[in-house]
Amino acid sequence: MGTRSKLINSGNLVRSFAVAILSLLLSLIIVTAYFGSLRGGMLWMEGKRLWLTPEELDVGALEYGEHEAKVMITNFSDQPAHILGGRGACKCLSLMNLPMELQAGATAPLRILISVTDLSKSNSTDGVQRYVLFTDVIGSERIDGAVRWRQ
Repeated sequence: MGTRSKLINSGNLVRSFAVAILSLLLSLIIVTAYFGSLRGGMLWMEGKRLWLTPEELDVGALEYGEHEAKVMITNFSDQPAHILGGRGACKCLSLMNLPMELQAGATAPLRILISVTDLSKSNSTDGVQRYVLFTDVIGSERIDGAVRWRQ
């Protein structure tokens, strides 16, 4: 094979590689635009149709008392979804606006009441508490989330 043939073949290889990279970038842009994030696209591929944004909410420094926060829950299924209820891992979290119905393609806030009490009995000044939502959507029967704060 001559030098000219090698150059032509390597040029085709570079062109093919560039097309593959551009195709990948375009796919990532489309997935991010539709699902809001790459994570959303990954959840869809896993069969999840409901998800929280953010999955772990950091509310920063909180004083003693009650504080309200919210996360967004999105329904990417083609059916209405019912969030039947939920529970926090401790008494410090209350999930406020449950049960709720979420239409197909809709996003709605989930209000969370955080009760910061005397943590002097604890060795930690940080709080990370998990919660779970229960739904009637196949593949998303349980949705896990967390709230993080500091004192």
